[in-house]
Amino acid sequence: MPAIGASAVCLFLGDDLGGGFYLGTLPIVVPNTSQGPVLSGNFTVTGSQTVSGDVTIGGSLHGGGIT
Repeated sequence: MPAIGASAVCLFLGDDLGGGFYLGTLPIVVPNTSQGPVLSGNFTVTGSQTVSGDVTIGGSLHGGGIT
């Protein structure tokens, strides 16, 4: 059985709340956004962008024919 307060996944057949099945728990992962959003992987941004503050690049910067 799940711990009290844990998120659980249950399957109920119809409107009978007594006729359900406990399938398991779901881990709740809360991202740390104290430093702002963190993006990983490949993504595309379309449109105008404005950056206020410092920009740190850990790899190569390519754009507009300039490398």
